[in-house]
Amino acid sequence: MKKPVTAVLDWLWDCLTYIVMNQGVVVSVRGSVVEMRFDHHLPPIYSLLRAGPARDIVIETLAQPGAPSVLGIALTPTPGARAGVPSV
Repeated sequence: MKKPVTAVLDWLWDCLTYIVMNQGVVVSVRGSVVEMRFDHHLPPIYSLLRAGPARDIVIETLAQPGAPSVLGIALTPTPGARAGVPSV
C-alpha cells in the first residue's frame, strides 16, 4: 500500500499530465461558436475551457462532431480568440 503522501503526489502528477497533454487549439470562431482541435483527449461535453492570450475567454463544450474537433459556445466576449490560439 502506498503512503498517503505518495498517493497524493501521484494524483497531482496525473492531473498535471492530463492538463498539459490536453491543450487544444482554436480552429475557427464564428460569432460565439468556437471550434477547437484536441490531439490527445477530447474534453467531455459541458466542460469549461479557457482560451485567449490571458485565458480570459470562457468556452463551454457542446458537441464533439468528430475526433479531434470540439464545438463550444463562448460565455464571454471573443475579441482575442482566433485560429491558432491555445485553449485549455
